[in-house]
Amino acid sequence: MQIVDSQTAIAALPIRGRIAIGANAGEPRLLVEELARQASRFSSLEVTELLSMRWSKALVQPEARGHIRVNALFIGEAVRDAVQHGEADYTPVFL
Repeated sequence: MQIVDSQTAIAALPIRGRIAIGANAGEPRLLVEELARQASRFSSLEVTELLSMRWSKALVQPEARGHIRVNALFIGEAVRDAVQHGEADYTPVFL
C-alpha cells in the first residue's frame, strides 16, 4: 500500500462508477473536499453516503452537477435541499 495525498488519491478514481464515503467521524473531509474540486473530471460518479455531513455540501453544488451525484442513505443537513430539489438521491435504509 502506498500513502498518497488527497489530490493523487482522487485523481486515481475512474471517471464513472460508484464510491462509498464513511459517515460522522469517518467522513474523510480532505478526500470529500478534493472530490468536489475535481468534480469536472468525472462523468456519472455516484457517491453513496450513510449520512451526509457538512463536508458533503460541496458535492451538491452547481459545479458538481452532471459530474457527481450524491445518494444519501440518511438525509443530513448538507444534502437535504439537493434531495428535495431532485439534485441528489435518497435511498431509505433500516439499520
